[in-house]
Amino acid sequence: MLTLKYSQKLKRLPIYTCAIILLFSCGVRPVVNTQPTDNGTARWAYTEAIKQATIWDNTAAAIKWHNIAIERDSNYDAAWFELSKLEFNSEKAYHYAQKAVELDSTNLAYRSQLGWQMVINGDEDEALRFFNKLLLDDPHNYMNYRVLAALYSYKELPFSAISVLDSAEVKLGATDDLVRYRLRLLTEVRLFDRATRDAEQILAEDPNDVDALIIMAEQAERNGNEREYLRYVRRLFEQSEYPFANKRSVFERLTADIEFYRRNYFDLHTLATTLRREYPDSYEALDLYAKHLIYTGEIGDALQTYKSFLDNPNAKLETFQMIIDIEGYLQSPDSVSKYAAMAIAKYPQNALLYASRGGALLTMGKNTEAVKEFEKAVKYADSDSLKSAMLGILGDVYYEANLVQKSLSTYRKALRLDKNNASVLNNYAYYLCIEEDADKKLLEKCLEMSRRANEISPSNPSFLDTQGWILYLLGRNEEAKQLMLHALALDKTRSATLYYHYADILEALGDTFMAETYRKRAKESEK
Repeated sequence: MLTLKYSQKLKRLPIYTCAIILLFSCGVRPVVNTQPTDNGTARWAYTEAIKQATIWDNTAAAIKWHNIAIERDSNYDAAWFELSKLEFNSEKAYHYAQKAVELDSTNLAYRSQLGWQMVINGDEDEALRFFNKLLLDDPHNYMNYRVLAALYSYKELPFSAISVLDSAEVKLGATDDLVRYRLRLLTEVRLFDRATRDAEQILAEDPNDVDALIIMAEQAERNGNEREYLRYVRRLFEQSEYPFANKRSVFERLTADIEFYRRNYFDLHTLATTLRREYPDSYEALDLYAKHLIYTGEIGDALQTYKSFLDNPNAKLETFQMIIDIEGYLQSPDSVSKYAAMAIAKYPQNALLYASRGGALLTMGKNTEAVKEFEKAVKYADSDSLKSAMLGILGDVYYEANLVQKSLSTYRKALRLDKNNASVLNNYAYYLCIEEDADKKLLEKCLEMSRRANEISPSNPSFLDTQGWILYLLGRNEEAKQLMLHALALDKTRSATLYYHYADILEALGDTFMAETYRKRAKESEK
Protein backbone atom coordinates (compact mmCIF):
# COMPACT_ATOMS: atom_id res chain seq x y z
CA MET A 1 0.00 0.00 0.00
CA LEU A 2 2.85 2.42 0.81
CA THR A 3 4.39 1.90 -2.58
CA LEU A 4 1.13 2.53 -4.36
CA LYS A 5 0.48 5.70 -2.38
CA TYR A 6 3.84 7.27 -3.32
CA SER A 7 3.44 6.14 -6.94
CA GLN A 8 0.09 7.98 -7.16
CA LYS A 9 1.71 11.16 -5.80
CA LEU A 10 4.44 10.99 -8.40
CA LYS A 11 1.79 10.93 -11.17
CA ARG A 12 0.57 14.36 -10.09
CA LEU A 13 4.06 16.06 -10.12
CA PRO A 14 4.36 18.90 -12.63
CA ILE A 15 6.26 18.14 -15.80
CA TYR A 16 9.10 20.64 -15.05
CA THR A 17 9.68 19.05 -11.62
CA CYS A 18 9.98 15.64 -13.24
CA ALA A 19 12.47 17.11 -15.68
CA ILE A 20 14.63 18.45 -12.83
CA ILE A 21 14.51 15.07 -11.08
CA LEU A 22 15.54 13.40 -14.30
CA LEU A 23 18.46 15.81 -14.75
CA PHE A 24 19.74 15.17 -11.22
CA SER A 25 19.36 11.39 -11.65
CA CYS A 26 21.53 11.65 -14.77
CA GLY A 27 24.23 13.57 -12.89
CA VAL A 28 23.36 16.92 -14.52
CA ARG A 29 22.73 19.87 -12.22
CA PRO A 30 20.41 22.54 -13.62
CA VAL A 31 21.67 26.12 -13.63
CA VAL A 32 19.82 28.06 -10.95
CA ASN A 33 20.30 31.79 -10.34
CA THR A 34 21.18 31.90 -6.62
CA GLN A 35 22.31 35.54 -6.65
CA PRO A 36 19.50 37.82 -5.47
CA THR A 37 19.23 41.20 -7.11
CA ASP A 38 21.07 44.08 -5.40
CA ASN A 39 18.47 46.70 -4.60
CA GLY A 40 21.12 49.39 -4.08
CA THR A 41 20.57 49.97 -0.36
CA ALA A 42 23.16 49.93 2.44
CA ARG A 43 21.07 47.37 4.30
CA TRP A 44 21.17 44.99 1.32
CA ALA A 45 24.99 45.29 1.09
CA TYR A 46 25.33 44.82 4.88
CA THR A 47 23.12 41.71 4.78
CA GLU A 48 25.16 40.29 1.90
CA ALA A 49 28.38 40.92 3.88
CA ILE A 50 26.99 39.04 6.90
CA LYS A 51 26.02 36.12 4.66
CA GLN A 52 29.48 36.02 3.07
CA ALA A 53 31.15 35.99 6.51
CA THR A 54 28.87 33.60 8.37
CA ILE A 55 27.58 31.23 5.69
CA TRP A 56 30.37 31.15 3.12
CA ASP A 57 33.29 32.02 5.44
CA ASN A 58 34.53 34.44 2.77
CA THR A 59 36.20 37.27 4.70
CA ALA A 60 37.41 39.16 1.63
CA ALA A 61 33.91 39.26 0.12
CA ALA A 62 32.39 40.29 3.46
CA ILE A 63 34.85 43.21 3.77
CA LYS A 64 34.02 44.27 0.22
CA TRP A 65 30.24 44.35 0.89
CA HIS A 66 30.63 46.16 4.22
CA ASN A 67 32.63 48.84 2.42
CA ILE A 68 29.86 49.09 -0.20
CA ALA A 69 27.32 49.50 2.60
CA ILE A 70 29.39 52.37 4.03
CA GLU A 71 29.73 53.96 0.59
CA ARG A 72 25.94 53.93 0.38
CA ASP A 73 25.48 55.16 3.95
CA SER A 74 28.52 56.47 5.83
CA ASN A 75 26.52 56.46 9.06
CA TYR A 76 25.83 52.72 8.95
CA ASP A 77 27.35 52.00 12.37
CA ALA A 78 26.89 48.21 12.22
CA ALA A 79 29.01 48.00 9.07
CA TRP A 80 31.83 49.98 10.73
CA PHE A 81 31.65 47.64 13.73
CA GLU A 82 31.77 44.48 11.60
CA LEU A 83 34.71 45.85 9.59
CA SER A 84 36.61 46.39 12.84
CA LYS A 85 36.00 42.74 13.78
CA LEU A 86 36.90 41.39 10.34
CA GLU A 87 40.14 43.39 10.15
CA PHE A 88 40.87 42.93 13.83
CA ASN A 89 44.67 43.08 13.60
CA SER A 90 44.97 45.72 10.88
CA GLU A 91 45.78 49.40 11.39
CA LYS A 92 42.33 50.30 10.04
CA ALA A 93 40.47 48.34 12.73
CA TYR A 94 40.91 51.02 15.41
CA HIS A 95 39.48 53.67 13.08
CA TYR A 96 36.52 51.44 12.21
CA ALA A 97 35.74 50.73 15.90
CA GLN A 98 36.09 54.41 16.80
CA LYS A 99 33.70 55.40 14.00
CA ALA A 100 31.11 52.85 15.19
CA VAL A 101 31.24 54.28 18.73
CA GLU A 102 30.96 57.85 17.40
CA LEU A 103 27.76 56.84 15.60
CA ASP A 104 26.29 54.97 18.60
CA SER A 105 28.06 55.53 21.91
CA THR A 106 25.40 53.62 23.81
CA ASN A 107 26.16 50.32 22.09
CA LEU A 108 28.21 48.29 24.58
CA ALA A 109 29.49 45.86 21.96
CA TYR A 110 30.89 48.76 19.93
CA ARG A 111 32.63 50.18 22.99
CA SER A 112 34.09 46.82 23.96
CA GLN A 113 35.49 46.44 20.44
CA LEU A 114 37.09 49.90 20.65
CA GLY A 115 38.66 48.94 23.97
CA TRP A 116 40.15 45.82 22.42
CA GLN A 117 41.64 47.93 19.63
CA MET A 118 43.27 50.20 22.22
CA VAL A 119 44.92 47.12 23.72
CA ILE A 120 46.07 45.87 20.31
CA ASN A 121 47.51 49.32 19.47
CA GLY A 122 49.55 49.25 22.68
CA ASP A 123 47.67 52.09 24.38
CA GLU A 124 47.30 50.25 27.68
CA ASP A 125 46.79 53.37 29.84
CA GLU A 126 43.89 54.59 27.72
CA ALA A 127 42.47 51.05 27.55
CA LEU A 128 42.64 50.80 31.35
CA ARG A 129 40.60 53.99 31.78
CA PHE A 130 38.23 52.94 29.02
CA PHE A 131 37.45 49.48 30.45
CA ASN A 132 37.01 50.86 33.97
CA LYS A 133 34.27 53.14 32.63
CA LEU A 134 32.83 50.39 30.45
CA LEU A 135 32.62 48.09 33.47
CA LEU A 136 30.39 50.62 35.25
CA ASP A 137 28.03 50.69 32.26
CA ASP A 138 28.20 46.95 31.55
CA PRO A 139 28.83 45.15 34.87
CA HIS A 140 27.51 41.79 33.68
CA ASN A 141 29.96 41.28 30.80
CA TYR A 142 32.46 38.63 31.85
CA MET A 143 35.05 39.66 29.23
CA ASN A 144 35.24 43.23 30.57
CA TYR A 145 36.47 41.90 33.90
CA ARG A 146 38.89 39.54 32.19
CA VAL A 147 40.43 42.28 30.02
CA LEU A 148 40.60 44.81 32.85
CA ALA A 149 42.32 42.29 35.13
CA ALA A 150 44.78 41.46 32.35
CA LEU A 151 45.56 45.17 31.86
CA TYR A 152 46.24 45.63 35.56
CA SER A 153 48.44 42.57 35.54
CA TYR A 154 50.34 43.89 32.51
CA LYS A 155 50.86 47.20 34.33
CA GLU A 156 52.31 45.16 37.23
CA LEU A 157 49.36 45.90 39.50
CA PRO A 158 48.41 42.32 40.46
CA PHE A 159 46.42 43.32 43.55
CA SER A 160 44.20 45.57 41.43
CA ALA A 161 43.75 42.68 39.00
CA ILE A 162 42.75 40.38 41.86
CA SER A 163 40.27 42.99 43.10
CA VAL A 164 38.64 43.12 39.65
CA LEU A 165 38.32 39.34 39.57
CA ASP A 166 36.86 39.32 43.08
CA SER A 167 34.23 41.82 41.89
CA ALA A 168 33.46 39.58 38.94
CA GLU A 169 32.89 36.64 41.27
CA VAL A 170 30.47 38.69 43.40
CA LYS A 171 28.47 39.91 40.39
CA LEU A 172 28.70 36.92 38.02
CA GLY A 173 29.57 33.99 40.22
CA ALA A 174 32.75 31.93 40.12
CA THR A 175 33.47 31.20 36.45
CA ASP A 176 36.16 28.64 35.69
CA ASP A 177 38.32 30.99 33.62
CA LEU A 178 38.27 33.85 36.13
CA VAL A 179 39.06 31.57 39.06
CA ARG A 180 42.00 30.07 37.15
CA TYR A 181 43.32 33.48 36.22
CA ARG A 182 43.00 34.69 39.81
CA LEU A 183 44.79 31.52 40.93
CA ARG A 184 47.85 32.47 38.89
CA LEU A 185 47.81 36.05 40.18
CA LEU A 186 47.45 34.96 43.80
CA THR A 187 50.48 32.73 43.38
CA GLU A 188 52.49 35.57 41.83
CA VAL A 189 51.84 37.85 44.83
CA ARG A 190 52.41 34.95 47.25
CA LEU A 191 48.90 34.93 48.65
CA PHE A 192 49.22 31.18 48.95
CA ASP A 193 46.39 30.60 51.39
CA ARG A 194 43.87 32.28 49.07
CA ALA A 195 45.38 30.43 46.09
CA THR A 196 44.95 27.16 47.95
CA ARG A 197 41.28 27.90 48.61
CA ASP A 198 40.71 28.60 44.92
CA ALA A 199 42.58 25.42 44.00
CA GLU A 200 40.45 23.38 46.39
CA GLN A 201 37.35 24.90 44.81
CA ILE A 202 38.52 23.85 41.35
CA LEU A 203 39.46 20.35 42.52
CA ALA A 204 36.04 19.89 44.08
CA GLU A 205 34.58 20.14 40.57
CA ASP A 206 37.48 18.54 38.69
CA PRO A 207 39.79 16.33 40.81
CA ASN A 208 42.27 16.04 37.94
CA ASP A 209 42.74 19.75 37.19
CA VAL A 210 46.47 20.19 36.56
CA ASP A 211 46.78 23.87 37.56
CA ALA A 212 45.01 23.29 40.87
CA LEU A 213 47.07 20.18 41.63
CA ILE A 214 50.26 22.16 41.04
CA ILE A 215 49.11 24.86 43.48
CA MET A 216 48.25 22.27 46.11
CA ALA A 217 51.56 20.43 45.64
CA GLU A 218 53.57 23.66 45.92
CA GLN A 219 51.70 24.68 49.06
CA ALA A 220 52.33 21.30 50.66
CA GLU A 221 56.03 21.59 49.78
CA ARG A 222 56.20 25.07 51.30
CA ASN A 223 54.61 23.69 54.45
CA GLY A 224 57.20 20.90 54.58
CA ASN A 225 54.53 18.23 54.33
CA GLU A 226 56.29 15.56 52.26
CA ARG A 227 53.41 13.07 52.43
CA GLU A 228 50.88 15.61 51.17
CA TYR A 229 53.27 16.96 48.55
CA LEU A 230 53.97 13.54 47.07
CA ARG A 231 50.26 12.70 47.09
CA TYR A 232 49.58 15.63 44.76
CA VAL A 233 52.68 14.91 42.66
CA ARG A 234 51.46 11.33 42.12
CA ARG A 235 48.14 12.69 40.88
CA LEU A 236 49.95 15.12 38.56
CA PHE A 237 52.05 12.31 37.10
CA GLU A 238 48.84 10.51 36.17
CA GLN A 239 47.57 13.48 34.12
CA SER A 240 48.42 13.44 30.42
CA GLU A 241 47.85 17.24 30.32
CA TYR A 242 50.83 17.73 32.63
CA PRO A 243 53.80 17.79 30.20
CA PHE A 244 56.32 14.96 30.32
CA ALA A 245 59.17 17.49 30.44
CA ASN A 246 57.75 18.85 33.71
CA LYS A 247 57.37 15.37 35.14
CA ARG A 248 60.95 14.53 34.24
CA SER A 249 62.21 17.75 35.83
CA VAL A 250 60.29 17.07 39.05
CA PHE A 251 61.49 13.45 39.23
CA GLU A 252 65.12 14.40 38.63
CA ARG A 253 64.94 17.10 41.29
CA LEU A 254 63.44 14.76 43.87
CA THR A 255 65.88 11.93 43.21
CA ALA A 256 68.87 14.31 43.38
CA ASP A 257 68.29 14.62 47.14
CA ILE A 258 69.61 11.33 48.48
CA GLU A 259 68.06 11.73 51.95
CA PHE A 260 64.66 12.61 50.45
CA TYR A 261 65.07 9.60 48.15
CA ARG A 262 65.67 7.29 51.10
CA ARG A 263 62.76 8.64 53.14
CA ASN A 264 60.30 8.42 50.28
CA TYR A 265 61.55 5.46 48.27
CA PHE A 266 58.15 3.84 47.74
CA ASP A 267 56.52 7.09 46.55
CA LEU A 268 59.37 7.74 44.12
CA HIS A 269 59.17 4.16 42.92
CA THR A 270 55.47 4.77 42.19
CA LEU A 271 56.37 7.91 40.22
CA ALA A 272 58.99 6.04 38.19
CA THR A 273 56.58 3.19 37.51
CA THR A 274 53.87 5.64 36.45
CA LEU A 275 56.21 7.28 33.94
CA ARG A 276 57.17 3.90 32.50
CA ARG A 277 53.49 2.89 32.22
CA GLU A 278 52.15 6.16 30.82
CA TYR A 279 54.96 6.64 28.26
CA PRO A 280 55.79 3.13 27.01
CA ASP A 281 57.44 4.42 23.81
CA SER A 282 59.52 7.14 25.44
CA TYR A 283 63.21 6.39 25.92
CA GLU A 284 63.45 9.28 28.37
CA ALA A 285 60.74 7.72 30.58
CA LEU A 286 62.41 4.31 30.37
CA ASP A 287 65.78 5.86 31.23
CA LEU A 288 64.37 7.55 34.35
CA TYR A 289 62.80 4.27 35.44
CA ALA A 290 65.93 2.21 34.77
CA LYS A 291 68.21 4.68 36.55
CA HIS A 292 65.84 4.58 39.50
CA LEU A 293 66.38 0.80 39.56
CA ILE A 294 70.15 1.30 39.39
CA TYR A 295 70.12 3.77 42.30
CA THR A 296 68.20 1.27 44.41
CA GLY A 297 70.58 -1.58 43.58
CA GLU A 298 68.37 -3.42 41.09
CA ILE A 299 71.14 -3.55 38.46
CA GLY A 300 69.88 -6.72 36.77
CA ASP A 301 66.35 -5.37 36.44
CA ALA A 302 67.69 -2.10 35.04
CA LEU A 303 69.70 -4.03 32.46
CA GLN A 304 66.66 -6.03 31.36
CA THR A 305 64.64 -2.81 31.16
CA TYR A 306 67.10 -1.29 28.72
CA LYS A 307 67.32 -4.50 26.72
CA SER A 308 63.53 -4.70 26.46
CA PHE A 309 63.55 -1.37 24.63
CA LEU A 310 65.96 -2.36 21.86
CA ASP A 311 63.16 -3.43 19.50
CA ASN A 312 61.28 -0.17 20.02
CA PRO A 313 61.53 2.26 17.05
CA ASN A 314 62.44 4.98 19.58
CA ALA A 315 65.51 3.12 20.84
CA LYS A 316 68.58 5.37 20.78
CA LEU A 317 72.32 5.02 20.80
CA GLU A 318 72.10 5.79 24.53
CA THR A 319 70.07 2.60 25.00
CA PHE A 320 72.99 0.51 23.73
CA GLN A 321 75.51 2.58 25.67
CA MET A 322 73.70 1.99 28.96
CA ILE A 323 73.54 -1.76 28.26
CA ILE A 324 77.26 -1.82 27.42
CA ASP A 325 78.13 0.17 30.56
CA ILE A 326 76.08 -2.11 32.83
CA GLU A 327 77.48 -5.28 31.24
CA GLY A 328 80.96 -3.84 31.75
CA TYR A 329 80.17 -3.09 35.39
CA LEU A 330 78.95 -6.69 35.77
CA GLN A 331 82.25 -7.85 34.23
CA SER A 332 80.64 -9.57 31.27
CA PRO A 333 83.03 -8.80 28.40
CA ASP A 334 81.32 -11.29 26.08
CA SER A 335 78.03 -9.41 26.51
CA VAL A 336 79.79 -6.06 26.06
CA SER A 337 81.24 -7.35 22.79
CA LYS A 338 77.84 -8.67 21.67
CA TYR A 339 75.86 -5.48 22.31
CA ALA A 340 78.64 -3.24 21.04
CA ALA A 341 78.55 -5.22 17.78
CA MET A 342 74.76 -4.81 17.62
CA ALA A 343 75.13 -1.08 18.16
CA ILE A 344 77.87 -0.81 15.54
CA ALA A 345 75.51 -2.36 13.00
CA LYS A 346 73.16 0.60 13.59
CA TYR A 347 75.81 3.27 14.22
CA PRO A 348 78.79 2.19 12.12
CA GLN A 349 80.71 5.44 12.51
CA ASN A 350 80.68 5.73 16.29
CA ALA A 351 84.24 5.56 17.62
CA LEU A 352 83.29 4.84 21.22
CA LEU A 353 81.37 1.71 20.26
CA TYR A 354 84.47 0.29 18.56
CA ALA A 355 86.51 1.23 21.65
CA SER A 356 84.01 -0.54 23.93
CA ARG A 357 84.13 -3.68 21.84
CA GLY A 358 87.91 -3.48 21.60
CA GLY A 359 88.24 -3.23 25.38
CA ALA A 360 85.95 -6.25 25.84
CA LEU A 361 87.95 -8.29 23.35
CA LEU A 362 91.17 -7.39 25.17
CA THR A 363 89.68 -8.66 28.42
CA MET A 364 88.75 -11.88 26.64
CA GLY A 365 92.34 -12.25 25.41
CA LYS A 366 91.41 -11.66 21.76
CA ASN A 367 94.14 -9.09 21.16
CA THR A 368 94.27 -9.33 17.36
CA GLU A 369 90.54 -8.64 17.05
CA ALA A 370 90.83 -5.89 19.66
CA VAL A 371 93.51 -4.09 17.61
CA LYS A 372 91.17 -4.01 14.60
CA GLU A 373 88.40 -2.48 16.69
CA PHE A 374 90.66 0.22 18.12
CA GLU A 375 92.01 1.02 14.65
CA LYS A 376 88.40 1.62 13.54
CA ALA A 377 87.85 3.75 16.64
CA VAL A 378 90.78 5.94 15.56
CA LYS A 379 89.37 6.14 12.03
CA TYR A 380 85.95 7.34 13.16
CA ALA A 381 87.01 9.59 16.06
CA ASP A 382 85.49 13.00 15.32
CA SER A 383 87.89 15.19 17.32
CA ASP A 384 91.63 15.38 17.93
CA SER A 385 91.21 14.71 21.65
CA LEU A 386 89.13 11.59 21.01
CA LYS A 387 91.47 10.39 18.27
CA SER A 388 94.39 10.92 20.67
CA ALA A 389 92.61 8.90 23.37
CA MET A 390 91.95 6.05 20.92
CA LEU A 391 95.58 6.11 19.73
CA GLY A 392 96.72 6.00 23.37
CA ILE A 393 94.70 2.83 23.97
CA LEU A 394 95.99 1.39 20.71
CA GLY A 395 99.54 2.15 21.86
CA ASP A 396 98.86 0.19 25.05
CA VAL A 397 97.50 -2.74 23.03
CA TYR A 398 100.55 -2.77 20.76
CA TYR A 399 102.85 -2.78 23.79
CA GLU A 400 100.95 -5.70 25.35
CA ALA A 401 101.39 -7.51 22.01
CA ASN A 402 105.16 -6.87 22.30
CA LEU A 403 105.09 -4.48 19.31
CA VAL A 404 107.26 -2.00 21.22
CA GLN A 405 108.35 0.35 18.43
CA LYS A 406 104.88 0.45 16.95
CA SER A 407 103.55 1.24 20.42
CA LEU A 408 106.00 4.13 20.96
CA SER A 409 105.27 5.50 17.49
CA THR A 410 101.56 5.41 18.20
CA TYR A 411 102.06 7.30 21.46
CA ARG A 412 103.92 10.02 19.56
CA LYS A 413 101.02 10.35 17.11
CA ALA A 414 98.61 10.63 20.02
CA LEU A 415 100.64 13.43 21.62
CA ARG A 416 100.82 15.36 18.35
CA LEU A 417 97.02 15.45 18.39
CA ASP A 418 96.70 16.24 22.10
CA LYS A 419 99.84 17.21 24.03
CA ASN A 420 97.86 17.15 27.29
CA ASN A 421 96.73 13.52 27.09
CA ALA A 422 97.83 12.51 30.61
CA SER A 423 97.55 8.75 30.08
CA VAL A 424 99.66 8.85 26.94
CA LEU A 425 102.26 11.12 28.60
CA ASN A 426 102.54 8.68 31.48
CA ASN A 427 102.66 5.45 29.47
CA TYR A 428 104.99 6.83 26.80
CA ALA A 429 107.36 8.13 29.48
CA TYR A 430 107.36 4.82 31.36
CA TYR A 431 107.79 2.49 28.41
CA LEU A 432 110.36 4.74 26.78
CA CYS A 433 112.56 4.82 29.85
CA ILE A 434 112.49 1.05 30.40
CA GLU A 435 112.71 -0.09 26.78
CA GLU A 436 115.21 2.28 25.27
CA ASP A 437 118.90 2.45 26.14
CA ALA A 438 118.04 5.50 28.18
CA ASP A 439 120.82 8.02 28.86
CA LYS A 440 120.39 10.93 31.24
CA LYS A 441 119.07 13.22 28.49
CA LEU A 442 116.33 10.75 27.52
CA LEU A 443 115.47 10.12 31.17
CA GLU A 444 115.10 13.87 31.78
CA LYS A 445 112.74 14.01 28.79
CA CYS A 446 110.72 11.13 30.26
CA LEU A 447 110.71 12.84 33.67
CA GLU A 448 109.29 16.03 32.15
CA MET A 449 106.47 14.07 30.45
CA SER A 450 105.73 12.26 33.72
CA ARG A 451 105.64 15.53 35.69
CA ARG A 452 103.23 16.95 33.13
CA ALA A 453 100.96 13.90 33.45
CA ASN A 454 100.84 14.35 37.25
CA GLU A 455 100.07 18.06 36.89
CA ILE A 456 97.14 17.26 34.60
CA SER A 457 95.90 14.32 36.68
CA PRO A 458 97.17 14.65 40.27
CA SER A 459 96.78 11.90 42.89
CA ASN A 460 96.96 9.09 40.34
CA PRO A 461 99.05 6.32 41.94
CA SER A 462 100.12 4.86 38.60
CA PHE A 463 101.33 8.25 37.34
CA LEU A 464 103.17 8.93 40.62
CA ASP A 465 104.81 5.50 40.35
CA THR A 466 106.11 6.37 36.86
CA GLN A 467 107.65 9.63 38.05
CA GLY A 468 109.15 7.93 41.10
CA TRP A 469 110.65 5.16 38.97
CA ILE A 470 112.24 7.64 36.53
CA LEU A 471 113.76 9.52 39.50
CA TYR A 472 115.15 6.18 40.71
CA LEU A 473 116.71 5.56 37.27
CA LEU A 474 118.26 9.04 37.50
CA GLY A 475 119.72 8.15 40.91
CA ARG A 476 117.50 10.61 42.80
CA ASN A 477 116.38 8.01 45.31
CA GLU A 478 115.15 10.20 48.18
CA GLU A 479 112.81 12.06 45.84
CA ALA A 480 111.74 8.73 44.36
CA LYS A 481 110.97 7.34 47.85
CA GLN A 482 108.68 10.27 48.75
CA LEU A 483 106.70 9.96 45.54
CA MET A 484 106.38 6.19 45.93
CA LEU A 485 105.10 6.55 49.49
CA HIS A 486 102.44 8.91 48.17
CA ALA A 487 101.57 6.46 45.36
CA LEU A 488 101.26 3.52 47.79
CA ALA A 489 99.01 5.54 50.09
CA LEU A 490 96.63 6.31 47.20
CA ASP A 491 96.70 2.86 45.60
CA LYS A 492 93.67 0.74 46.50
CA THR A 493 94.54 -2.14 44.17
CA ARG A 494 97.63 -3.40 46.06
CA SER A 495 99.61 -3.23 42.81
CA ALA A 496 102.56 -5.63 42.75
CA THR A 497 104.45 -3.29 40.41
CA LEU A 498 104.32 -0.45 42.94
CA TYR A 499 105.59 -2.76 45.73
CA TYR A 500 108.49 -4.01 43.57
CA HIS A 501 109.46 -0.48 42.56
CA TYR A 502 109.40 0.74 46.15
CA ALA A 503 111.48 -2.28 47.25
CA ASP A 504 114.18 -1.47 44.65
CA ILE A 505 114.25 2.18 45.77
CA LEU A 506 114.59 1.17 49.45
CA GLU A 507 117.40 -1.21 48.56
CA ALA A 508 119.21 1.56 46.68
CA LEU A 509 118.94 3.64 49.86
CA GLY A 510 120.47 0.77 51.91
CA ASP A 511 117.27 -0.34 53.68
CA THR A 512 117.57 -4.01 52.77
CA PHE A 513 115.16 -5.28 55.43
CA MET A 514 112.23 -3.09 54.33
CA ALA A 515 113.06 -3.78 50.71
CA GLU A 516 112.63 -7.48 51.30
CA THR A 517 109.38 -6.85 53.20
CA TYR A 518 107.87 -5.03 50.22
CA ARG A 519 109.04 -7.72 47.81
CA LYS A 520 107.11 -10.25 49.89
CA ARG A 521 104.03 -8.00 49.70
CA ALA A 522 104.45 -7.83 45.94
CA LYS A 523 104.52 -11.61 45.64
CA GLU A 524 101.44 -11.92 47.85
CA SER A 525 99.64 -9.38 45.71
CA GLU A 526 100.41 -11.42 42.59
CA LYS A 527 98.65 -14.50 43.95
